[in-house]
Amino acid sequence: MCDNCPFDRKGQGVHLRQSLGRGRWAEILAHLRADGHFQCHKTTDFDDDGEAKRNTGLLCAGSLEWQMKRLGHHGQLARIMASFK
Repeated sequence: MCDNCPFDRKGQGVHLRQSLGRGRWAEILAHLRADGHFQCHKTTDFDDDGEAKRNTGLLCAGSLEWQMKRLGHHGQLARIMASFK
């Protein structure tokens, strides 16, 4: 997990999470619960509209940890990637 991961329960990550737009954190968690994934904010390129570009960035370690703790498994993309070892 990076030093300011929004999934961290303390430090800079909390501030980053609280700076998200209204309802955004709930959207992220709902997507993770629905077998989705979340890209690390430090490794993702954004377009002019602030949207993440397709196929860029690494999966967020904090989101993977969150899914494992709460759901007992990682999202579909992480499971697919793990099968290519």
